[in-house]
Amino acid sequence: MKIEKDLEDFLEKVVPILEEKWQLETNPDYKYTKKDKIRKLWLAYMIAEDSHIWQERKGGDPYFSWHVREVALTTIWFENPTFESIIIALLHDTVEDTKLSTWSIWNLFWNYITKSVLALSKDEWVFDNTLYYENLKHWDKNQRMVKVADRIHNLSTIDCLPIDKIKRKLEQSIKYIYPIANWATKIWKEMLYKEFDRLNSKFNFNINLPKMNLNNLEVLWVST
Repeated sequence: MKIEKDLEDFLEKVVPILEEKWQLETNPDYKYTKKDKIRKLWLAYMIAEDSHIWQERKGGDPYFSWHVREVALTTIWFENPTFESIIIALLHDTVEDTKLSTWSIWNLFWNYITKSVLALSKDEWVFDNTLYYENLKHWDKNQRMVKVADRIHNLSTIDCLPIDKIKRKLEQSIKYIYPIANWATKIWKEMLYKEFDRLNSKFNFNINLPKMNLNNLEVLWVST
């Protein structure tokens, strides 16, 4: 079946990269074996795919394979990706966009995963998400990692949106997302900056972009 083949392909890409980093730092009491952790990755993948089953892009592509799976795969290229960060990436849109309950996540995984998915979820009843973005600086490494991966994919696929929405998303990303990626590896900062520069140039926004100092990875602000 295609679902089984996609899952097998996903695990073949993720597990070798994580294999040297199987320690569960936030939950030292959980003594998972390698087999246990692969089962949890498998479970997160299947739950996320099933939860997003009715979501499709306008072109008909399944939302899970188009976005969620890609965010999880992007996360593994971060410096020191963790077993937890991949699970969080797979589940990051479930509470916000599907009927999957926080209780279900807590019951199937553990409290830290539940708290992280909740942190990544915006409140559908709050129109102004300023507080949500201002709280990013208080998130831990796994949560920030997933948010940056999520935004990289968002920026790389928003060209068909109205111009004002693209500009708003770009300005928001520069203000809130780029600073939390400042501790990231060079490749992640380059990926973000590449999308900033591409959108700014393509749509002639003339927005002030952050400039990377790739020697010490500090953010320098310059006018374009």
